[in-house]
Amino acid sequence: MLVADEFQKQANFDSLTNLPNRSLATDRLNQTLVKAKRRNLKPCLAFLDLDNFKYVNDTFGHAVGDALLKEVASRLTDCARESDTVARLGGDEFLLILDDENTVKNEKREIGVRHIGDRIIESFEKPFIIDGNELKVTPSLGFAIYPQDGDDSETLMRHADTAMYRSKQEGKNAYCFYSPDMTAKAKMRMDVEEQLQHALERKEFSIHYQPIIDAKSGNIIKAEALLRWDCEALGSITPGYFIPVAEEAGLIVPIGCWVIQSVCSQVKKWRDAGWDDICVTVNVSPYQFQANARLIVILEKALQDNDLAADAIQLELTESIFTKGANNVAETIKQLQLMGIKLLVNDFGAGVESLSLLQQYNFDSIKIKRSYIEKLSTSKKDEKLVKAVIAMTKELGLTVISEGVETKEQLDFLIAEQCEYMQGYYLSKPVSAATFSSLDNDEPYVFVPGHIPSQESDTGRKQVSC
Repeated sequence: MLVADEFQKQANFDSLTNLPNRSLATDRLNQTLVKAKRRNLKPCLAFLDLDNFKYVNDTFGHAVGDALLKEVASRLTDCARESDTVARLGGDEFLLILDDENTVKNEKREIGVRHIGDRIIESFEKPFIIDGNELKVTPSLGFAIYPQDGDDSETLMRHADTAMYRSKQEGKNAYCFYSPDMTAKAKMRMDVEEQLQHALERKEFSIHYQPIIDAKSGNIIKAEALLRWDCEALGSITPGYFIPVAEEAGLIVPIGCWVIQSVCSQVKKWRDAGWDDICVTVNVSPYQFQANARLIVILEKALQDNDLAADAIQLELTESIFTKGANNVAETIKQLQLMGIKLLVNDFGAGVESLSLLQQYNFDSIKIKRSYIEKLSTSKKDEKLVKAVIAMTKELGLTVISEGVETKEQLDFLIAEQCEYMQGYYLSKPVSAATFSSLDNDEPYVFVPGHIPSQESDTGRKQVSC
């Protein structure tokens, strides 16, 4: 009898969390729908996925990841009612069946579901303490309500999953309700992920370079490398869309490796052609930074293969790299700096930790958040903030880059404030390596008032119209 009971438990419950598994959850959902049809109820299905759980496993190990999942299961159970079901589908995916106990038609069912969603989000605000590690993990949830979002278990599960992915796309640590327009968007995301799997082997990626100008000399002293994807099946996909998909699909590390190798190869060509001091900045995803050993090896190999010194490349880091609780951030930065790789904080001012980062780490440069530059002519507050950032960085011995320079007024303001470096559409859009190579670095950059350049140039003159 005990053997039969144990077999029954293994068949219906998750061995790690003791929650119902997918099989039992599906059975309970079907029973809930039968009752709902009979009594005119509106139960709700919720899909929950942990944001950046892969990072926890990769950084702290699977034992810590498993302990975290058990704690998450406990918090979700505390948020649910006795009549609800909390189940683990596998990995970091959970399912909640939110029962509707009202015996009359409830036109405001969504309000009750929101209360539960808010309660779950709030329960994750307190960090998880696992083996002495303080882990800040957030959930993304998707809700599908019977019968408006589906009248059978398969449809409800599919639509709740779709809504959950919308929560991730909208910034994570949130919940979304399913709507019909999400289905097409979910299919698009799946198509993009599928095509990304083969984009490298099909050689569909390219890199464009946006000049970074030395305000004193007028010379192009650096360039920012910007990844472009021209997919044969889907057409051109913007980086703002495909990079998050690549991160979630675990593809950003090999793509980032290709970018670093390609940039170093291009810098080698420019330096061999006489552009001795050219440097290219490369944006590094938090996922690349977390794989620190591989990142170091990739950089060392790319520089060595192209016989380049470390000053040929500079890494642009966003604040999110430092706010995900990674224990190895300081060690990775130390290794990079021992190599001679200079580090730049991108989107400076975007988060609350910006100032403390400058105190903790020895960065070389900061790049002022684009939105502050955009509002220079309309916001006195942003004007004062940019002035303060430039003055502060000079005091700290850092260089400052202003991106998003799109008007003469912005340019004049930044020159007057002695901002060292600038980039933006007023100076040049990102251009192909071939066009960038045609720019004549022997003459100062010519600022043409009010002129926004074309994408490509048929002249060799290093002018705004590049």
